[in-house]
Amino acid sequence: MTNDTDKTPKTGHAEDKTQAAVPLKTSGTAAGMPAGGGEKDSWATITITPPTETMYLYKWYPLTVTCDNDFPWGVFMNTGPETPPPADDKPGHIFMFDKTYAPVGSTINIMAVGPNTDTKVTVYGRSLDSSTPGKADLTFVASDSPPVSSLGVFALNGQPWRMPQENGLPYLVGAVYMDKDGNPLTGEVKWSTTSDTANLLSPAPTLLRANGTSSNGVTVVGEGENWWGVTITASVDGTSLTMALPEFAVYYTDPPNIAFTVDAAQTTLTATCPQFQEGAEVIWEAYPPEKVQLQYRRTKVTKGSATNTIVTTGDAQFTAYFAASTMDTTGQTDHNYLRDYGTLEFQLTPSVTCTIGITSGTDAGHVPLYAGDVLTATVTGSDCGVSAIQWTADAGDDATHEFTFDPNPSQIKEGVYTTTITGRGPNLGSGDTLPVTVYATPVDAGSKVKVPGSLDLTFVQGAVPAGAVMTLVSLDGNELQDGGVYHVFKATYANADGSAATTPGWNKTITWTPPGDGNLTWRMPDPTPTNDEGVATNALKRQSKGNVTVTAQATGISDPAAIKAIPVTFVDQVTPPAGAGTMKIDPVAPPPTVGQMQPLTVTYLDDKNQSMPAGTVVRWFGTPNDRLTFSGGSGTGSTDNVSEVTGSEGKARINVMASVGPAITDAVIQTTAVNPISGTNDHSDPNMTVSFETAPPPSGLLGVQIDKPLARTNLTGQLRPTLEAQIIQCHVQVGGSPPPPTILLTTTNPDLGTATWVKMYTADGTQELARDGQNPDAYTIQPVGGVASFRIASGRMADIMLNANAPGRSDGPSARLALALVSDLVTSPQLPPPVIPELDKSANNLPIPTDRPSFKVIIPTSRPYGLGTFDTVLLLNERVIYEGTIGGQPEGGIDVAYAALKSSGNTLVYLSSQKSSGAVWQSPQPTSSPFKAGPIGNAQTGPQTVGDLEAPTIQVPGSTIAAKDIASQTM
Repeated sequence: MTNDTDKTPKTGHAEDKTQAAVPLKTSGTAAGMPAGGGEKDSWATITITPPTETMYLYKWYPLTVTCDNDFPWGVFMNTGPETPPPADDKPGHIFMFDKTYAPVGSTINIMAVGPNTDTKVTVYGRSLDSSTPGKADLTFVASDSPPVSSLGVFALNGQPWRMPQENGLPYLVGAVYMDKDGNPLTGEVKWSTTSDTANLLSPAPTLLRANGTSSNGVTVVGEGENWWGVTITASVDGTSLTMALPEFAVYYTDPPNIAFTVDAAQTTLTATCPQFQEGAEVIWEAYPPEKVQLQYRRTKVTKGSATNTIVTTGDAQFTAYFAASTMDTTGQTDHNYLRDYGTLEFQLTPSVTCTIGITSGTDAGHVPLYAGDVLTATVTGSDCGVSAIQWTADAGDDATHEFTFDPNPSQIKEGVYTTTITGRGPNLGSGDTLPVTVYATPVDAGSKVKVPGSLDLTFVQGAVPAGAVMTLVSLDGNELQDGGVYHVFKATYANADGSAATTPGWNKTITWTPPGDGNLTWRMPDPTPTNDEGVATNALKRQSKGNVTVTAQATGISDPAAIKAIPVTFVDQVTPPAGAGTMKIDPVAPPPTVGQMQPLTVTYLDDKNQSMPAGTVVRWFGTPNDRLTFSGGSGTGSTDNVSEVTGSEGKARINVMASVGPAITDAVIQTTAVNPISGTNDHSDPNMTVSFETAPPPSGLLGVQIDKPLARTNLTGQLRPTLEAQIIQCHVQVGGSPPPPTILLTTTNPDLGTATWVKMYTADGTQELARDGQNPDAYTIQPVGGVASFRIASGRMADIMLNANAPGRSDGPSARLALALVSDLVTSPQLPPPVIPELDKSANNLPIPTDRPSFKVIIPTSRPYGLGTFDTVLLLNERVIYEGTIGGQPEGGIDVAYAALKSSGNTLVYLSSQKSSGAVWQSPQPTSSPFKAGPIGNAQTGPQTVGDLEAPTIQVPGSTIAAKDIASQTM
């Protein structure tokens, strides 16, 4: 459904009343069924049939419900999670039925609202008898004319509702209000019900929260054997939606089976359920929306439970209600295809909140670079348990500036905590600014402060001081795990503006103290060489606990500015600060090779084991840093050590390469991030230790040859081409002595971050290539006669890099491809082939007359394309010969020059974009005028590798051209 995040948790206390978990009850036949009831054979199967037409967002579409046996009972409808899942910081799609209960043989209408982007969902239908449940996969396509805003309404509980309710607790219903881009909108929701068997908790309008959601509660008041319907209407800004929800007597429905617990601080809510499936989506809601919400609207089941954080407003006691539900889609329990649910009620009394405020010593928070700014943190509240303050600075994805605090952490003095922040790096231009957010968090895990203090500073141009200065940072913080775990320290000796230090007598190394001994071990030799920017990293481990002062000094330089010391403490078990997230770097196997790129992935979760929001910045560090470099960070495309979390699983990716030289044993790789929710300095724990091996002999792979550059639309649009445009024929030429017997084929995506729908096939397209046993993301192929030929295709729009490498290497050639959809992987039908009226179909030949230079090609009209103004492009032998619309093609067809034909092997395809606003172009793009024919020459028989497309030799009039490929549309 939706997923919104509020990053401002507050504390509270509560007394609770919860629906107890009731043993699972199997629904079946019972006395007193509604009229027409009767026992039914268990082998009867429910079928849900969606419409054959394209389903667009914001419109109702009928679903036909049938059964293969007599069917006295009706069907209840639910939906599972949407695909792809919504971004962490925006609402997603809401799927609504005009009625969630209907007799078999009737129709139930469904509509999807939310951001104007394509989405998929599975709908489930189940009766109260023992019939086999039914399901159907639906795809909703973005609208060409979306409304400015949309309203979605949903119920948290399973269907149908029980009457009377368990313990008198209400059912929670919710509303989501957003614009066409999926951004939340504010206002209030008006609620009403026409049923005399249900009452609203709030007849008055309820507030739309900052995340675009609101809620209400419904209390069912019916009794006994009857069954009724509840009609709930929600309206915002004149837009209204109505839900028709069924009620059944308690005898025929399953009781709530999700139970809740609340932690001692009354801020963390935990849900458990016998039917919970690991990784399943759990939807949450809270009431009243003006006073309470949950940090996440959607979480996942982890180790048998799901957790969320309670966020309150105000300080007066009130009655709060919370609900959670999940869809059991496994088919493995007798609750399959039912929405399990539960409701919790308790009296919530927000405590006096402990907060941290930060003030700046500069005017309006404008801080010149290189000039220190004194920051003061003040803790308000009683018995907050803050012994010291840890400082962090978040400059987004800026990787050229460094911000240090002195001291860090800060101890309390005269009731406040002070530090000095200094920014160093390239100076800013006059009028340029660099925004930085400073966070102050308690070092104490048991602190009552639940929200970090924060202050937005603006760094501006400063006066660059003369001389170099040393900075030293412990990337794992000040409390370190003892034993055999390496912790990385980063020392930088450079001028304040980031330029290389030129101090006389310095040999570009860093000396570390204390020296290594039997208890303390440095990873790098002492002194340690720096890179060109004066940065050196070293990793330290200590076998026993205790305090250590780590010092970094520019070797041979006694100037105090060239020396920096920081205290750290080794402990048996590190206690992370409140709200800290976790970062786990995926292991690498087999060991990477010196001189070759190695992909790395880190999974970044918050303190509730939920994925960090997309866009969260992650920084990577490696030791030895004079040999390890990072590039290609996900989400940023930068060439430095910065990447971003992408997708919904909290993953950030980057590439690391060890420079050519000796093998590296026990290199240390670490990630750090400023937690956007808690303000803590999160880091990988433990850091990854990996060895780089020396490279084998050269691979001998000479290049990737692409037969067919592909016309495509912009990648945000949908593309439905004819079949031949969807598959690209590729060749890898093999050389070397001896040549590699096997080639590994992989894909990476430079634009969209994923190529998971891409598949590769044998040269004849009859079967998929085998996967590599060591790397399941790689395909294997054996070259024949010095060439490996194969086909590549995609189940959706993809802009990818195709990579070919010998096993154990990553220095092989690559080629960029734009792929369209493969028809057998999508629900849309294949478009009909183009028509050539003059084609001799019996001989598969096209005669060339002597009286005219061109022939006609007609693009047939078909649904869902060609009837409107969708952009269309027609290609002959990879050359664009028509751009326009199907409906706008010239009367009688499109004129195509005979000179554009080859003597044989001609391929004619067209593509139609579903987005009328998306232009169509060719990839790779010619370097001069697009689609311009070059001088007359030899027929184009291979891939186009230069700017202009070559025109083939003009054929002799009166001869014929083999046109089998045009007729049959085979490659």
